[in-house]
Amino acid sequence: MTGTTTPPSSATAVIDHLMSAAFLSQQVALTDLAQHTGLLWRCICSQLNGLHLQACERCEKPRLWTKDHTPHAYGTLLEDLRAALAEWFDDRPKLRRPAAISFGVTLDYDDGPAWDTANPTAYFTDSPNGQEYPDDFAKSRVADALVDIDDFDQPQPHDTLRVVVPPPFTTGTTAAAADEPTSD
Repeated sequence: MTGTTTPPSSATAVIDHLMSAAFLSQQVALTDLAQHTGLLWRCICSQLNGLHLQACERCEKPRLWTKDHTPHAYGTLLEDLRAALAEWFDDRPKLRRPAAISFGVTLDYDDGPAWDTANPTAYFTDSPNGQEYPDDFAKSRVADALVDIDDFDQPQPHDTLRVVVPPPFTTGTTAAAADEPTSD
């Protein structure tokens, strides 16, 4: 192993090795934990897949939520937000790690619209729909990164910022994340 991180394909190899040594009841627990922590992804057809796969092994549907959705190209500001989200979920292993998080806009500030740290939406690979995320990112590195993006380019009231959350054991950018504004 080189560096301080393990590539996603190595995480899959470790899970495979653990599964081959585990009893059936342990395999169920390992599978649940691997999906919960983002080491495996579940397709909408219910098939579990390794992080290295961009399409389901069973139904061949593409993995959901692999691209950012941004009103503008934010470059390194977006990468700072992505790193803050990775840190947030790395520090909270009991929370199910989403594939992406989106933020809406709040009008609660006197100086105009801003990205809202409360009521974000979490997206998981086993659902085409997002669900409200229960935690508020206020007073965190995530909030600081959102303020930096606000300072660079103030959002409009109906904008949405969806950011891919990197899998555990990775640093930097996610290979499939877009740096261009998208509307999907």
